[in-house]
Amino acid sequence: MYLTYAAPGGHALIDRELYLPRCWITDPARCAAAGIPPGRTFATRPELARAMICRALGAAIPAGWVAGDEVYGAGPGLRAELEACEVGYVLAIASLLTTAALPPGGDARHRMRWSAWRRRHQHTARACHYRRQAAHDP
Repeated sequence: MYLTYAAPGGHALIDRELYLPRCWITDPARCAAAGIPPGRTFATRPELARAMICRALGAAIPAGWVAGDEVYGAGPGLRAELEACEVGYVLAIASLLTTAALPPGGDARHRMRWSAWRRRHQHTARACHYRRQAAHDP
C-alpha cells in the first residue's frame, strides 16, 4: 500500500506499508521464508492507512483532506482518526453499509434521536403511501 501526497504542482509517494493477509501472519514458516520479522501482527488496510496518515501528519506534512476507496471507507477507526485530526475526507463506502449523518461534534445521543426520528418518519411515509395507493385503486 502507498500513501500519495498530491498538490497542484504534482504528486509523490511518501509512505508505504506491506499488507499481509491473515493467513500469512498465522503461518510463521511462511513469514520466515519471506523475510517478515517475527512479531508482525495482522492489520487491516484501513489500520495500515491510519498509521501512514498519522506518520505524515506527525511529520507536519500539510493535508487538507484525504481520499480513499470503499476498503478504507469501511474502517471506522480511520474516519475517527481523521475527524480527531480535523482533516477532511472523502471515503467511498460499500452500498450495503448504512451510515447516520452527524453534525460536527455529534454524539451517540444525537444518533439515537436521529434513529428514532427516521423510524417514525419511515412509518408515516409508508402509511401515507398505502393510503394514497388505496385511494387510487378501484
